[in-house]
Amino acid sequence: MKSVEKLAKFVEEKMAEHGIPGVSIGLLLGDEHHILNFGVTSIENPLPVTDETLFQIGSNTKTMTATLMMMLAEAGQLDLDASIRAILPDFQVADEVVAATATIRQLVTHSVGWVGDHFIETGAGADASALYVASMADLPQLAPPKYAFSYNNSAFAVAGHIIEMVTAQPYATAMREMLFEPLGMEQSLFDAGDVMLRRFAVGHDIYPDKPVTVAGPWPLPKAMYAAGAVAATAWDMLTFARFYLDQGRTQSGTQLLSPAGMKTMWTPQFETGVQGGSVCHSWFMQQEDGLLTYSHGGATVGQMSAFKIVPEKEFAFVSLTNGSTGTLFNREVEKQILAEFCGIQPREPEIVEPTEEALAELAGCYSRPMADLELTLQDGQLVARIIAKQGFPAKEDPPRPPTPLFAVGLLASGDLLALDGPVKGAQFQVLRLEDGSIGWIRGGMRLHRKVADC
Repeated sequence: MKSVEKLAKFVEEKMAEHGIPGVSIGLLLGDEHHILNFGVTSIENPLPVTDETLFQIGSNTKTMTATLMMMLAEAGQLDLDASIRAILPDFQVADEVVAATATIRQLVTHSVGWVGDHFIETGAGADASALYVASMADLPQLAPPKYAFSYNNSAFAVAGHIIEMVTAQPYATAMREMLFEPLGMEQSLFDAGDVMLRRFAVGHDIYPDKPVTVAGPWPLPKAMYAAGAVAATAWDMLTFARFYLDQGRTQSGTQLLSPAGMKTMWTPQFETGVQGGSVCHSWFMQQEDGLLTYSHGGATVGQMSAFKIVPEKEFAFVSLTNGSTGTLFNREVEKQILAEFCGIQPREPEIVEPTEEALAELAGCYSRPMADLELTLQDGQLVARIIAKQGFPAKEDPPRPPTPLFAVGLLASGDLLALDGPVKGAQFQVLRLEDGSIGWIRGGMRLHRKVADC
């Protein structure tokens, strides 16, 4: 197929441009599928990327966690609208009202509002999730409920612990037995000890004017399995997409989740502020050139992935990369794929000429516990950088270096757009208080509170 050959050439060009060592791309077109593999698993111990190569899919795992919770709800084992304390009576965050009233559904719709990037190591024992949840007792709220959409990893760690309590099994076992095995996702794994027996990719740090290096650590803490620890092949990701396109039926014809349950999974819950997008039950919905798309992404240490389903076209794709520049690579490859296979032409956001007053108001520091967003004026141009303050996947790990400065444009909506640099094309939503002043900027889907100084 010429379109596939054209895509392969484009991918190779973009890999060279962004310095990415290895990529695996999966395409699902109705009953047809294609797996395209490029490069190597590691620059230090290189093996060719093949159909069997496992990549970390990162937060794409969240779509699987939410799917399993919906299955438990349909089985009558879980009430998504019950409070978290209905399952975890001792649950606590800093805001007692939130701790007492937050629901299980809010965990998977990123709407609990507390600090979401709480990365700590609680060991590999059976109590890892329980210890993690107990450690959340002092987590503060980022914003009041009406501003509450803010991407939340810790909420999914709580969801994983709830799955353990309801099923009386470790989260990874429940996921394997209830979802992966029925779907035939035989190459989707959690534990590093299982992954290392297969061919797998390692992450790489890619910075301007520096040699590419292998990135570490590789595994995520056990308590974060439900938030982002699956390692999988492109083929297994397409198998999961097929399950959604087939309205909850497995390849053997078993109705694992009802069509009504699948519809609920894709029902919008909160607007994200990105070109009319919404967050559903873990999935992100967007209207793109007249077509509804449902997507997620993933980022671990030096491994970035993108995953999207276009139901009206019976189409899905996944892009798995092992380079820290993979987010920008995936954004460019996604545009090419959607145009080539779905006829989707992206709507470019409208940039306006800002007034001096607007620029002056936007300049400043916007903070969250894991990273700050710093906006400054340079020769009349708004520029930004992201300053990491703690490590990942555990806060004890060294923070990543600050990003280089990147130019920011003002959109007609009042939001911001990265014009160049490592997050080129990313949008930042400006959220205002009732008096009209700026309260937060949402970047990377996370709320950053405006503060006096970084």
